Amino acid sequence: TERVIMRQSETPGGTRLISGSPPFARVTATAADPAGVWIGDSGRPEVRRYGFDGTLEAIVLLPFEPVPVTPDLVERALAEQLKDADDEEERDLARQRWEDLPLPETLPWFEELKVDRIGNLWVRAYQAPGDEIRTWHVFKADGEWLGSIEFPDRLSPLEIGDDFVLARFGDELDVEHVQIRELIKP
Repeated sequence: TERVIMRQSETPGGTRLISGSPPFARVTATAADPAGVWIGDSGRPEVRRYGFDGTLEAIVLLPFEPVPVTPDLVERALAEQLKDADDEEERDLARQRWEDLPLPETLPWFEELKVDRIGNLWVRAYQAPGDEIRTWHVFKADGEWLGSIEFPDRLSPLEIGDDFVLARFGDELDVEHVQIRELIKP
């Protein structure tokens, strides 16, 4: 995950540094299947599959337009961070951090990769601040786009079969449950 180190304050003993993820941080995501591994940098609209011998076997190009980072998205992301702050000093530091960091022009392309039991690649689109839906784009191993599936924000797939999704679901009280959902294909 993309990280930044910033000077927070000067102290009698020196400089106090903080480390964290910048707004809209890029990640390197991976997912393995029996014959190889998928690797993608969320700053690029592609995911590559390599065999275990290191040979490039496939490139999936994401057929979507990049989402620009707008002032509205920045405000929503900052509001999400501020709601977790314990006091006004922590909120002021968070605001200052956002003012000091350069923002990317676009959101990351994706956040997570998974491979289902039949070898399809699942790519979870970047979830913009305030969005309550997680969108997964599904591709055949050769890169053909099969479609997109939307899950509620609190549902995270653990295993994906041909006709089911085993998932972790957090309820309104953040109590986690395991659910099996039917996967209906067109």
